[in-house]
Amino acid sequence: MRIIIFGTGKISMRFLSKLKKDIEIAAFLDNDPSKWEGRIEQIPVLPPQKALELDYDFIFLLSASHVQMKDQLVEIGIPKEKIYDIFHIEKICVCEQAQYFGTLPNERDGKNILVYSHALTSTGAQNVLFTAIQVLQKNGYRLAVVSGKDGVLRERIMKLGIPVIIMRDSYFVEDDLKKLVGWADRILVNTLWLYYVVEELLRFQKKILWWIHETGFLEHLEEEKFTRIEDSGLVSVYTVSPLVRKKMTEKYKKSFHTKMLLYGLPGSPITEEWGSDSGKMVFAVIGAIGRIKGQDLFIQAVNRLPNRYKNQAEFWIVGGGELEEQDLQTAQKCSCIKILGEIENQRMKEIYKKIDVVVCCSREDAMPVVVAEGCMNGKLVIVSDAAGIAAFITSGENGLVFPSGNIDQLKERMIWAIEHREDARRIGKASKGIYEGRFTMKIFEKHLLRSMED
Repeated sequence: MRIIIFGTGKISMRFLSKLKKDIEIAAFLDNDPSKWEGRIEQIPVLPPQKALELDYDFIFLLSASHVQMKDQLVEIGIPKEKIYDIFHIEKICVCEQAQYFGTLPNERDGKNILVYSHALTSTGAQNVLFTAIQVLQKNGYRLAVVSGKDGVLRERIMKLGIPVIIMRDSYFVEDDLKKLVGWADRILVNTLWLYYVVEELLRFQKKILWWIHETGFLEHLEEEKFTRIEDSGLVSVYTVSPLVRKKMTEKYKKSFHTKMLLYGLPGSPITEEWGSDSGKMVFAVIGAIGRIKGQDLFIQAVNRLPNRYKNQAEFWIVGGGELEEQDLQTAQKCSCIKILGEIENQRMKEIYKKIDVVVCCSREDAMPVVVAEGCMNGKLVIVSDAAGIAAFITSGENGLVFPSGNIDQLKERMIWAIEHREDARRIGKASKGIYEGRFTMKIFEKHLLRSMED
């Protein structure tokens, strides 16, 4: 096979040493003009448009920017069917062997579920998947979990006696793929990011439940992919939010057949305790630091508060990751802003005891777990209207909603809460109704089991 590799960074260099013996590289492509006419192992590095002049079978996109690269190649006239992204590296490389932690159960009575997760980190979509795994096991299903990235959830899954398979290079090494899919009676694929797994699994004619938690990647996903998946008759698509369905309709100008499957929150609500040890009102934005979660908006809103309000409150940023330098400098100048870093899920119950207000500044967020947890614990929630859970909030009755990205409106909601503490507490208590009506484990178990029989 004669191929072109688009990308000359760490990812392409990592896989270069793993190429199968019958693979010939015609050229490397790169968007950096300083690399053009250079060579890697005597193979030329060329601008992308030069691909039109070359003889090759396929182009492989070996970069984290594979989505943009594909769009670029299609725009200059490269046929889509000639382009493979990094997810299909097994076609040209000898992949790292899958790591099996535990063995697949031998029983075959129609109750075996193969679960695909893109990672095993203790974050939103993965945590609610772990809860789903517990529910399914409790109801007699046998499970095996496949992930491309290892993480802290592996140990928790293994403690349930469930095998975990880590496939770092590719999900599609044929021997492992046939073994795993052959064992399964049903397949559960978690998150939109694994759309390519759903596509690949169609050839095995197994029933698939695809649980979509996010909207951001939709802009890069062609309508034809969703159409092919839907037309297969094998895939039941569930979303965690009406916002996902709305975004799909806006993107594709048509409605796909999807159903909603909200997650459930394990554990019990905390006893109602308001305020930190200092007696000040505590506002907290919780989640991995990044543009989507909007910690920068939170910092700017706090920075615009008059000093008399800053002196009455604390503003906590809870979550892993690093702030942009400008945001960090602004936060450090405000003594009322506390950067707590990442806190283990098990410790969050103690944190919620000290929080008065959960703030969600997300620029997009299908159904933020932290807001649902805030409702469970009877906290006032101030939520961006770009978060799916805003659909369940009547502003002023069981929460407060502000226009996404509007820093001044966020600031005004926080001022109102500081000035009206008793009303804020009353609205916080009312927010429990959102949890009790939609996010209890009893409701989730009922809907999840029904979806598995869909």
